[in-house]
Amino acid sequence: MNSKKLYILSFVKEGRPYKGAVNSKGEVIIPPNFKQIDYENDQTELIPAGIPKPNAEHAMDLDWGYINQIGEWKIKPQFDKLTNFYNEWAFAKSKKEQKWGKIDKTGAWIKNPTYQEIGLFSDGLVWAKKIPVSTFFWMRPGKLNLHWTVLIN
Repeated sequence: MNSKKLYILSFVKEGRPYKGAVNSKGEVIIPPNFKQIDYENDQTELIPAGIPKPNAEHAMDLDWGYINQIGEWKIKPQFDKLTNFYNEWAFAKSKKEQKWGKIDKTGAWIKNPTYQEIGLFSDGLVWAKKIPVSTFFWMRPGKLNLHWTVLIN
């Protein structure tokens, strides 16, 4: 696996914009097969990537999964939305339930999708909302409870 920094670029493919990545030498490392790539600096393994949904009405209506640094699917595009991984887990929005939960690095649910909304604050603080209204807060690993315990109502 290439662990060098990547640069996400837009390419024109079949008359439409697609995302791919090049290295510092300008060599294409991730082919332009993706509508969106959410790469963070020096990310070395699972990178969120989206492809157009079949029969999508909107150009940014995407199926999301995770690719490696050469553009191979590691978790197939099966989610409506995703976040980057924080150590061993990430948030994902289920297509079926249209709710957010937590997944592991294989794409398996470690917290079933039960939250209507999630959001990220500064310093790694994350919030999630259920209806009826309950708001939960978490920090990145090592800073606060990751067991989905209510911290603030």
